[in-house]
Amino acid sequence: MTEAELRGLPIRTESGVGWLQVASIEDVREAEGPLDAVERAAAAPDSALPASARHLAVRIGSVKIGVDVPPEMEEPLKKLYRDFLWDGETAYTIVVKVAKPMELERFKTTNAYNVPGSGVYYLFRWDFIARVDLNTRRAVILVPMIELHMCVDSIIRVTTSFSALLTGGVLLHSSAVAAPQGGVVFCGVSGSGKSTTAALSRELPGHTTLTDEMALLEPGPDGYTVYGTPFIGEAGISTNIAAPLRAVMVLTKAKANAIRKLSPAVASMELLKVTLCFGQDADACRIAMDAVLGLIAKVPVARLEFLPDVSVWRTIDEYLG
Repeated sequence: MTEAELRGLPIRTESGVGWLQVASIEDVREAEGPLDAVERAAAAPDSALPASARHLAVRIGSVKIGVDVPPEMEEPLKKLYRDFLWDGETAYTIVVKVAKPMELERFKTTNAYNVPGSGVYYLFRWDFIARVDLNTRRAVILVPMIELHMCVDSIIRVTTSFSALLTGGVLLHSSAVAAPQGGVVFCGVSGSGKSTTAALSRELPGHTTLTDEMALLEPGPDGYTVYGTPFIGEAGISTNIAAPLRAVMVLTKAKANAIRKLSPAVASMELLKVTLCFGQDADACRIAMDAVLGLIAKVPVARLEFLPDVSVWRTIDEYLG
């Protein structure tokens, strides 16, 4: 299948949101109602932040994000991001404000809106409203209660995914391991064995689990690098370690261990399923496709058929050489 044919395939990326494209901001206001507050907050200069606001910064791979939060959120977020705190300059800013009670209970999952070509995304969830502006690299989150610091984590994930895609990288719903031969990323649907495969590597010397939930893959002059992230899964594994990326493996449980190379068409479809992309407009889809095609052109993508025991790592290590 040619690259042109690949680009004609339907894109289904991993965003976890209900996506709604609208013609204008008025359509968002009509659909959701509590929009004016976040627009006013976004228009306010940073100098308008209360004196009590706390600033912290995180670095995930090359993504550097500054976060201004109410003082009550500072310590919980520092604990959550303790291995990723950063004291240098940042490229993105997230401002968190506590708003008057908002009627958000109807949003059981996240609803996202985009006006095509605007570079601005609105997200509504039961615990926050957010406005993410890729033009100014600034996001504003309104929360109804001071205790909801985990909503900040959600917007840091959104910002990291956009930043990665805009520089040719991807944030994947996956686990990742740094083996002696280099980094290996494991992806698949929920329950496919991502955490299990990563956990089995701990029984082997020289193998370090980078993440059990989301891995950041970034291109560089010498190939791709895989980074651990602070976005933890059920196993709670989060390490700020990087490794040169040697392979991406799509998981399938089987009665015997085997590794089979995937065609570019199948590899691209499998990776798009687990690519974190919070925009489904034409520009976002094009950027996601470009990033995935760039990845599969440089890094082997294979299907790993495996038994859920440590023997799978003998197969992986032999494949990596």
